[in-house]
Amino acid sequence: MPPAIDLTGKRFGRWTVIQRDGSKLYPSGSHQPLYLCQCDCGTKKHVVASILRDGTSKSCGCLNAEIRSKICTRRNTKHGACGTKTYVTWRNMVSRCHSPSSSGYSKYGARGIHVCERWHAFENFLHDMGECPDGYSIERENNFLGYQPGNCSWIPLSKQQKNKRSSAIHTRDDLLNVIRNFCVATGETPESLLASLHS
Repeated sequence: MPPAIDLTGKRFGRWTVIQRDGSKLYPSGSHQPLYLCQCDCGTKKHVVASILRDGTSKSCGCLNAEIRSKICTRRNTKHGACGTKTYVTWRNMVSRCHSPSSSGYSKYGARGIHVCERWHAFENFLHDMGECPDGYSIERENNFLGYQPGNCSWIPLSKQQKNKRSSAIHTRDDLLNVIRNFCVATGETPESLLASLHS
């Protein structure tokens, strides 16, 4: 298997990667390289490689705090969307990815699926996604990546039921698509995956 890509010294948003520091093991049995990073504000934190590369994490949280502060100042914290389908979808999305008490956390947050920092603010999510049409729900195009611009769309509820992980693989093309998505999310290659099966 080829060596993992070393992120030491690289920048991701406000993060500067200091060094590789072990791996994070998820309940599913998968693991991701873990890096010690320093934010521009001085905060140091261990961050999983995949959420550095896909842009889910851009800072220790200070960037999101600044965005929230600006939005609250500009709009006096009132977006007028509480109770709408779009707002409820956003709130549930954040909850299942970041709240261990959520009933859906085991299938999302515990598996390493996160909401990108930009979308922690509802106004940004609404700006990027628009209003949720009636009878639609949010869908991730690559199930190995988190909720972020470019990886999400509104699709009919009937279609989303067909795309559940339990029923997604029916053909060879379905399997190849899963492998491609996994490689995009992890930085691995099909060759390295094949080699791991024979090791």
